[in-house]
Amino acid sequence: MTEHTIREITLDAPQVQRLISIAERWTLISQLASEINAMCDIKWEPLLLKTRDDTHRGVMRLVSLVHGAEPDANTLDLEQMSSSPVAPLVFGQTEAEQIGELARRAMLASRLLRPLLRQFPEESRMWWDARKVVDRLDFDGRELLGYVGLVDPDRAAGILAQLD
Repeated sequence: MTEHTIREITLDAPQVQRLISIAERWTLISQLASEINAMCDIKWEPLLLKTRDDTHRGVMRLVSLVHGAEPDANTLDLEQMSSSPVAPLVFGQTEAEQIGELARRAMLASRLLRPLLRQFPEESRMWWDARKVVDRLDFDGRELLGYVGLVDPDRAAGILAQLD
């Protein structure tokens, strides 16, 4: 049996800002998932609504991670957060597990939504919106997985292996 070392690191201000940037983008992704849902075949509805809800929960989780308390959804101002100075953040096993789950869900949603691109005429506005959702979830999920790998490389590799 291998021994698991529990690591804890401190994310510097630019790394914390990247988490806030992901939260900002995911706010848009959540909105786009609803808009796309209104324009496509009904068979996509469960996945698009789950994506909308998961990304919204991801925004709330990222904000609470950065601020250390659960945010009030009605007063959440990511624009203000991104322009304000941020403090370094202690990032340990618990945070890595939470971020790892966000990454896994985002990358899985991206993979499952990829065929949705065929629903829309290529280069149409809805195709571009769907493309943003698919690409951003994959890219941001992989970026979040990078944070997980700083603390628990085995967990990060395991999440990637599950998705491949």
